[in-house]
Amino acid sequence: IVPSFPVVTKLSSVHSGFGKIRCADDTVYSDVVGVVALSTDFYTTEELLENVVAEVHILQIGKVLRAYRKAKDVRFRTWSDWGDTQYEDIPLSSNYKAWASQIQPLFGGLDVFAIDVLQVEGGKEVILGIHTVGCGLADHHANEDATLIIEMILRKVDNRRKEIKSYATFS
Repeated sequence: IVPSFPVVTKLSSVHSGFGKIRCADDTVYSDVVGVVALSTDFYTTEELLENVVAEVHILQIGKVLRAYRKAKDVRFRTWSDWGDTQYEDIPLSSNYKAWASQIQPLFGGLDVFAIDVLQVEGGKEVILGIHTVGCGLADHHANEDATLIIEMILRKVDNRRKEIKSYATFS
């Protein structure tokens, strides 16, 4: 099936801009498919959104929910933005809160997760991905976020220890 162009072809489980190829037309797409056919990994193809105005990162740690906007120009991800992305805090929209409340209960309940969103011209927002590991902490909240994660883990370990101790008492 030949898609409508331009598209992005993604190889395997990709993240951070890796494993993605921009295909402007069927010639490039045909070349990519020919190379990917030699791999044992799967690939997907999706519409390339060229009118993206911002990337948003929504992060939930326990009961704390934050949203950040990527503070520099958004372009197709390249090596040039590796490691130097800066984020600015933005207000939590009703969409962000609703998405987080729908994602949190998955898999028995997620304590830490992130949602990556593309904001497109005209106000449309598209969820790019949901992450449960490698969520990425923004530099300006990293210490506070790390503390939240550590405290949450210690609470869970302590609760589990109490459960085990209680169980051992009754056996």
